[in-house]
Amino acid sequence: MTALPAFARSNGHVVCVAPGGAPTDDLSAAGWSVTTRSDAESALDALDAADCVVTGHDPPALDAAALLERIRDAGYDGPILVYAADIADETVERVLAAGGDFLPAGGDTGDRSLLRERVRTIVDARRTRAALRREADLLERVASVVSHDFRNPIGLAQGHLGMVRERTDHDSLDQIDYAIDRIADLTDGVPALARNGSVVTEPEPVDLTAIAECSAAAVADRPVDVRVDEALPTVSGVVSRVATLFETLYANAAEHGIADGAGTGESLTVRIEPTEDGFRVADDGVGIPERERDAVFDWGVSTVDDRLGVGLAVVDAIAEAHGWTATVAEGSDGGARFEFAFGGPPTV
Repeated sequence: MTALPAFARSNGHVVCVAPGGAPTDDLSAAGWSVTTRSDAESALDALDAADCVVTGHDPPALDAAALLERIRDAGYDGPILVYAADIADETVERVLAAGGDFLPAGGDTGDRSLLRERVRTIVDARRTRAALRREADLLERVASVVSHDFRNPIGLAQGHLGMVRERTDHDSLDQIDYAIDRIADLTDGVPALARNGSVVTEPEPVDLTAIAECSAAAVADRPVDVRVDEALPTVSGVVSRVATLFETLYANAAEHGIADGAGTGESLTVRIEPTEDGFRVADDGVGIPERERDAVFDWGVSTVDDRLGVGLAVVDAIAEAHGWTATVAEGSDGGARFEFAFGGPPTV
């Protein structure tokens, strides 16, 4: 059997610029395949297979910040670690601003151990992000197939069912109709879960106050009064998904919060308020029975007959994708209260 080359068995490939500025022997001993380059120009030619670039700082011959900027301009988007001593704060700021990382070099064994650990950490983090992006892309493709390619067969089945009903009123037709409706619900629900439930890999600042207020447009034609009386924090996340979370909760309140048989003038209020570690969305409607609260986020659970429960499962998926914990309880006004705990610093 032919042995695999050493590179195939390594942790990955590191390009070290200015060998005197980085302990290449230590990295090789730790299982990394290492390519060394003595200057910026030759480093640019070695980036294709690089999992990480480690560079020293020895101006004017080698300016770490300038090298990092040139590497970025060349199209390399992987991790770059500046490992150097006696580097000016201004240079460190330029390195960080360009998306690099910095580790002060002291030359002793402890510092070199930190270097090996830092290289492993940033490479593993990049690989994790790449894997999550691939997963998100796959989920998006699956969602697109379900959302679009299933609709024509569903429409065809519904059309033929209608023609059959013109000839017979057999009881089995109702069961067929029910099954088609369930498939149609899945066609709407599965893509929503897939798109909203993947882990957030490219977060952006999300102003919860603004999103909570703007999302009220989703129920503008319903008897629902949405109130944000106190400012909510700005968090790290995906604006469109957080908007979907609020819109779904408002729609859920409008659909389930008003008691059956209530008059046309009946309305309810939804309040969004900050909590110590997150925020809550509470209404003054009929609420959710205690025995049903543990299951409201489960796929397939609905309080409406002949409907596939998807909406609140999407809410839970969005929360989980952002690292939040969603719970449901009885509100102070007797309605439903959904609470979201960030599990960490809420602001960005």
